[in-house]
Amino acid sequence: MVLEAHARHVGLLSPTMERYFTIAMLTQHLTTEPSAAAGCTGAQQEALRATYLEVLDRDEWTQAARAGIAADDNRMR
Repeated sequence: MVLEAHARHVGLLSPTMERYFTIAMLTQHLTTEPSAAAGCTGAQQEALRATYLEVLDRDEWTQAARAGIAADDNRMR
């Protein structure tokens, strides 16, 4: 599945506001939509969500989000 590969790969990248926004949007979708909307099972959906949240919770990624908020980047609201 493409999202599984993305979830594994994104954690290896350095954080940017754009990446943070993209991951946050994917995580929101995985949280609010049924698993069929992501083309996966419920267990796969939860694993993806957990992987993305783990990345977003890292200190360096949190700092990227805070920089976006401080820069008044509309995506970060």
